Amino acid sequence: MNTPTLSVIMGNYNHGQYLVESISAILSQSFRPTEFIILDDASTDNSVEIIEGFAKKDPIIRFYKNDKNLGNAATYIKAYELITSDYFIFSAADDVILPGLFEKSMAMLTKFPEAGVCSAITRKINENGDELKAAPEPPYVSQTPSYLPPATALAHYIKGGG
Repeated sequence: MNTPTLSVIMGNYNHGQYLVESISAILSQSFRPTEFIILDDASTDNSVEIIEGFAKKDPIIRFYKNDKNLGNAATYIKAYELITSDYFIFSAADDVILPGLFEKSMAMLTKFPEAGVCSAITRKINENGDELKAAPEPPYVSQTPSYLPPATALAHYIKGGG
């Protein structure tokens, strides 16, 4: 069985202060994505220079720029249309993907090829590193990685379980 491939798409608008950490976190994952599509939404800060620096060093980065600011949704739609892999993950320029996320997620997707979505808990922190809350909030459907058939996942979501 072939190992499925993963694309990462990241939209950016004036998040230069976060890019070194967010891009580095993706490039240092133990499961390496096939491509890392970054689409800048006409930033006016130093974002483009930072992204271009990374793109020169790593061939998986595919960097694109909007000629004018289109907004978050339109930027991510454009990035999504460029994906060539089996699976994808959205990442924001101010997100930090924790080590091992891609490896664990792709292992689950390989184990359960009928799955269309792989989800994880998000930790939200402030600029001081203080944890604000997790999303979805507890109680969780499962404390361990597992497969939920679509009907089960939908029923849990409708009940307000995230």
